[in-house]
Amino acid sequence: MTRAANCNEPRRKKACDLPPGSKLAYTVDEAGSAMGVSRTTVFDMIRNGEVIAKKLRGRTIITRDELQRVIDEAPPARAA
Repeated sequence: MTRAANCNEPRRKKACDLPPGSKLAYTVDEAGSAMGVSRTTVFDMIRNGEVIAKKLRGRTIITRDELQRVIDEAPPARAA
């Protein structure tokens, strides 16, 4: 049985600041979809050190902050 988040608890404060439905972390498939690349590309980026992934109970996850960092640090596209 899950317990409703109590936003008065200090450890819950950060989660309570998120808009409803926001995720703190994404699976490899979700991260790829969010960035517009394939899951294979995400795994390549993890292997090359471009994306820092974490393991949580056997699942590979990528935090929202990490995805934002990757996008922010991407070089600008050149006009064709």
